[in-house]
Amino acid sequence: MRLGRTAVVFFVALGGAFGCNAYPTLRPVTVDCTADSAYDVQYIYTFDTVSTTNFYGSGDHLDADVSSMPVIQPLTDGARCGSSNALLLHSEHNNDWGSLFGIYSFGPRDESAYQGLSFWARSPGNTSKTFTILLDDKNTENLAQPAICGLDGGTPPPTPVDSGTVVCKNYCMPDGGTGGVSYAVDQNGQIVGGATMNAPPADACGNGYYFVAQITSDWQFYTFPFTAFNQLPQPNLVPNAHFPDTESTPGTHLLTSALMGLTFRMPPEANMDLWLSHLGFYRAKVGAGGGGDGAVDAPKDVSGQ
Repeated sequence: MRLGRTAVVFFVALGGAFGCNAYPTLRPVTVDCTADSAYDVQYIYTFDTVSTTNFYGSGDHLDADVSSMPVIQPLTDGARCGSSNALLLHSEHNNDWGSLFGIYSFGPRDESAYQGLSFWARSPGNTSKTFTILLDDKNTENLAQPAICGLDGGTPPPTPVDSGTVVCKNYCMPDGGTGGVSYAVDQNGQIVGGATMNAPPADACGNGYYFVAQITSDWQFYTFPFTAFNQLPQPNLVPNAHFPDTESTPGTHLLTSALMGLTFRMPPEANMDLWLSHLGFYRAKVGAGGGGDGAVDAPKDVSGQ
């Protein structure tokens, strides 16, 4: 079977070389604009207009000409289901921990009435197709509390009274950073370069809920249920004595009623142009089961957790 397929491809290549009727070797892919019709979506951003957003970017690249700044760009190759613009996240020439993109002032956000995260996406051309999505809740992210240092003899700052919005604590790390690290993982769920390997305290921020996503070159609608997101097996894995408050949704401990952050992480070896459109949270419409309607439902997490 493999030999036969090889022979066919070789024959086609020769046909083109000897001047047979020219035809495109790659057929244009028709985008199914009804793929999200079975869902109600609460949009964070549609990116339909070229304007500023609360997205930020960061990378460890050494090339001064490479930017990690997210930008809304016109779709010069044609509109996608009526949308003529999309968000472009570009990552290349990173050699340590890679790059990340997130949203300022994302939470606290109550999305407990929804099933998960959704967006339209593509990564065209001969580029990377895999990246990590991280969701943080009040057990993994705390922007209100300063870092607790003092392990070197200094006096740690006072810890604010818990307002009900934040729970975890930020600790000084040996590399000078603070807790609240969003780990980057590869397609096997393993930590990639730049992530601290020191065991954090059990009440430390960080260890966000992650899913390793894989997309295609062409526009598709993707759904990622909250139940597909997992944590790494660190001491601050939820639940523990410090974080007993967990989501009641079967299959996840993520506090979907208190989401604090959404981050996209690319590993250092990535050469990627990730285009995003209509980013939001989805749920199946009443009377529509979801799935089987054109959406690309997230597969089982490859880490096996």
